[in-house]
Amino acid sequence: MKKFSLLAVLLTICSATFTVPGVAQELGDDPPPLELVEVASNLSAPTVITNAGDERMFIVLQPGVIKIFYRNGLVQSEDFLDIQDRVYSQGSERGLLGLAFPPDFCTNPYFYVNYTYREFNTDYTRVSRFSIDENNSNKGDESSEEVLLQFIQPYPNHNGGHLEFGPDGYLYIATGDGGLGGDPGNRSQNLSMLLGKILRIDVSSQPGYEVPEDNPFVSTEEARDEIWAYGLRNPWKFAFDSETGDLYIADVGQNNWEEVNFEPADSPGGVNYGWRCYEGTHVYDFSECDSSTVFEMPVFEYSHQNGCSVTGGRIYRGPSFESMTGHYFFTDLCSGLFRSITRVGGEWTVLEYGSLGTTSITTFGEDVWGEIYVAAGSGVVYRLEDQDDELVEPIQFTDGNTLTSMLEGSEYHWELNGDDLGQDEQSITITESGSYSLTVVTDSGCEVYYEIDIGIVGTRDSEIGKLDFQLYPNPGKDAEMRVVLAEGAVQADAYLEFFDASGRLVESVPLVSGGDSPIRFSNASPGFYVVKLSDGRGVLGVAKYIRE
Repeated sequence: MKKFSLLAVLLTICSATFTVPGVAQELGDDPPPLELVEVASNLSAPTVITNAGDERMFIVLQPGVIKIFYRNGLVQSEDFLDIQDRVYSQGSERGLLGLAFPPDFCTNPYFYVNYTYREFNTDYTRVSRFSIDENNSNKGDESSEEVLLQFIQPYPNHNGGHLEFGPDGYLYIATGDGGLGGDPGNRSQNLSMLLGKILRIDVSSQPGYEVPEDNPFVSTEEARDEIWAYGLRNPWKFAFDSETGDLYIADVGQNNWEEVNFEPADSPGGVNYGWRCYEGTHVYDFSECDSSTVFEMPVFEYSHQNGCSVTGGRIYRGPSFESMTGHYFFTDLCSGLFRSITRVGGEWTVLEYGSLGTTSITTFGEDVWGEIYVAAGSGVVYRLEDQDDELVEPIQFTDGNTLTSMLEGSEYHWELNGDDLGQDEQSITITESGSYSLTVVTDSGCEVYYEIDIGIVGTRDSEIGKLDFQLYPNPGKDAEMRVVLAEGAVQADAYLEFFDASGRLVESVPLVSGGDSPIRFSNASPGFYVVKLSDGRGVLGVAKYIRE
């Protein structure tokens, strides 16, 4: 491998390739009814959502801040990283644009960012490595920056910026073509420049980085060894399929066409995706292109009649929504139209889902369990869900007495009310209610924590009181309802607990005036609930309730 520290040298050479068009755009029937469920807000100008292999999620804000949030919507008040003092974020496409955690982050706590930097009125792209604060695992050390790559950005736009580790453990880096319009320097076709490319480097050794020996241009004279793929205009987002290793690249178009490119996991690299010779599958400017060589055409394109700028995109591999499995989801910044593509038997199918109620989606991301999240420029984070199916919690409660981790790992540590249960299996049988927590140690060495409150355990029905009570109306459509029970049956401290079908406590509601006054179950979604009536004496009775 060739070893480098800081790169800032740009050479010049021109290379060309040709194409066999092959866009498959068969529109599939009956897409599932997707929805965006709000998770968090007040996170303005988001550019990245990602995870570090544990329960935390990280959201990058364009001015130069990274925040931590969680699946339940909790946003950590302290910034994970604040490098606004060095990020140049003037204009719509500059700023802190990329964040990636290596596969071994939990045992080797370094992370990588991509941002625009200005010095002496010249703009640069920087890719840097940071370490974690020695005294706080929820804090990056701003003083630890090591600049790995730095190269000039000739214009304010088309900075790319996405970072992601591939299944091979190498860091992949998206770079735009340098900006303006129409790539006036034909930089994306120039193998001596890092612009308009996807780069691939090995950051496992320090300081600096190495170029993998199997990068496609290491033996090409005057070509930059870091280049993995080229001919890209502004690949704002790309994504590796966590199951197959395939690569999807959403490349923002010029005036007429947006595109999604596909690279199979066994690709040797060196692919030319066509810009500026082609925009999508359409000739754009062939004046410096060689018609005797091969370009790779996108697997999907759409015209600006249906949008203005593609926002990619993740492949769903979570446990909750079977209809979404294996689909690459993406949208458009202007129209907000959500689509997915999937390949079955070598044929690509496209599904369209509508705008889902919002536009200006800037990024997609996944949590450690594989659920997909998106963020809008307004600062709202949503989870992408299928309305016809239920979100699967990280700990599943089934059969009235079984808890199962939805995340596989090498070790499992279960606790009840803070006490170690001494059980180390993915599924355990429980005999009492309480607050259960689980720490999963993954194969990469990360510890993933989650907890669930269990109010009723099926094997202990004999301990539950037999007081007969009813909820009216039932089924119900509104939050307000009445409790029907015998006069004087409960004490003044009586309350109701509503549990969903998974056994999760959704809401606890005081029983006002012994049940004579109406109550409100405000947090209900349509579905089935088990309702437990208790007071200071313990559990008095159990009823069923359906919210329409």
